[in-house]
Amino acid sequence: MIENVANNPNFYSADNSNTHKDALNAALAMYKKGEYSIALKMYQDLSNYYTSPSLYLELGNCYYKLGKNKYALEYWKKVIELDNVNKYAYSNIGNLYYKTGNISQAIENWLTALTIEPNDAKVNLNIAVAYTDAKMRSEAIRYYERYLRYEENKNEEYYFIENKIIGYKETANEYLKEGAKFQQISNLKAALDCYIKALASYPNYSKTNFNIGSLFFMDHNYEQAIKYWLKSYFIDDSYPKTMLNLAISYDCSRQFDYAYCFYARYSDYIVDNNVELTKVTNRLHQLKNHINNNPYLVEKHLENASNLYHDNDFYHARVEYKNYIMLKPDDKHIYLPIIQKINYYLNPEEKVIEELAKQAVKLIAEERYAEASLIYEQTLKLCDENSVQYSHLKAKYTMCVRKAG
Repeated sequence: MIENVANNPNFYSADNSNTHKDALNAALAMYKKGEYSIALKMYQDLSNYYTSPSLYLELGNCYYKLGKNKYALEYWKKVIELDNVNKYAYSNIGNLYYKTGNISQAIENWLTALTIEPNDAKVNLNIAVAYTDAKMRSEAIRYYERYLRYEENKNEEYYFIENKIIGYKETANEYLKEGAKFQQISNLKAALDCYIKALASYPNYSKTNFNIGSLFFMDHNYEQAIKYWLKSYFIDDSYPKTMLNLAISYDCSRQFDYAYCFYARYSDYIVDNNVELTKVTNRLHQLKNHINNNPYLVEKHLENASNLYHDNDFYHARVEYKNYIMLKPDDKHIYLPIIQKINYYLNPEEKVIEELAKQAVKLIAEERYAEASLIYEQTLKLCDENSVQYSHLKAKYTMCVRKAG
């Protein structure tokens, strides 16, 4: 497991005492030499005179190196109390939890670190490894790909992972094409076999999961159809056909609370189709009556969401929290913050881009265009180059560069 520990002496500038500076530098030198007990004693002496997140961080680091995990965790949590955007504390806590076998807590703390600095390649790699340990292949591959996106030190490990991912995708694409050919000539058994092999190689293609769901639905195997269409929905939650397919499958399997939620999602996409909207709206009213007569169904979604969150199955957890809110909108204010937290876990760039964009807007208002352009440059590194967001931020960046002269 890669440790992401701060060893940057620049934080010492916050202390105006030359004596303290010298002591801090001396303690850091001892730490780098592996003299952790000596460094710990020096940091403890300094803590009698002042406290800071950086000092607590170093105390935690020393305890961790000495195998005193309880005290390391205690000091790193103190860091967060003083500085809740200290990525090193979250990262180190993740390292500690992983070392002690608590994969769930390790992943959650590393994900929090990414909401502070999404492009930390090492943390992305740690999460990928942890999801691999948890046998959550789809999630693991997502974070291996994030690691490849952000790693600047392209060493042997980097190219090994890159070649693996390329190979997975190439194999999956070949099986996907072959499966589509079999499906066109109605050889559904052969098609399913190809799609399953494609998924085994690379599980994160929405199309593969969608096609498998369709084959099971044709065989009236609604449980399996739902399983694969849900995976397709996790990958691409903006495709109305997937929402409708899920709604119908849940309806056919008499899971009316889930059917209601996915018909409701689908209805948002068909507002211009009056005939279809009327049909779906009528079914929603019928299902709502059933749900009102069986209130226990609503609470089950909240229980499922909590369990899935605990298991780091955040895509599934988000859907269940949203289902619960749809069925019990009065509790929306309670659970929307959890959904937002999950959103930031799944797309940490979003949070950082939002914060940077606000800074840039403020700088533009003050006509500090050169500084604003540097901020926009950071946001562009976090954006998907094919997205509308990237185009918008690129235009802002260009404008600032032009005005800065």
